[in-house]
Amino acid sequence: MKKQMLTILLIVVGILIGAGGCGNLTPPSAAEIANFDYGVYPDNYKDIVKNYVLLTMIDPESAMFRFEGLPFQQYQTAFLGRPLRFGWIIKVSINGRNRFGGYAGWQRHWYMIKNGVIITEGFVMNGVYGGGDVLM
Repeated sequence: MKKQMLTILLIVVGILIGAGGCGNLTPPSAAEIANFDYGVYPDNYKDIVKNYVLLTMIDPESAMFRFEGLPFQQYQTAFLGRPLRFGWIIKVSINGRNRFGGYAGWQRHWYMIKNGVIITEGFVMNGVYGGGDVLM
């Protein structure tokens, strides 16, 4: 039994190490960054984010948004089959009622917008950006 468990553990570790080597976290070159199409500046970024988020909320009428600054150009590195992405990042804190009727508390998120469409998103927890390797 111990031998089988050790074999399974070694296989799992091997798969994880192999999968880690498939990702490309090398940032794009300065030339790529300078020449890439980030899309048009999203003047209506607040509406874009609100419309996107409200579709997923339990009680959309209770939603509160705090936008943090203006959209800025940024990229998300390619990783495990995900393509390199360029767009406009906006950071926002969101609060709304949960299934029990109480407010869930402010939660920080980021959204990448390109040509008026959210192309990827993530969260911010304890100052760490998650949901993708967006370099802020």
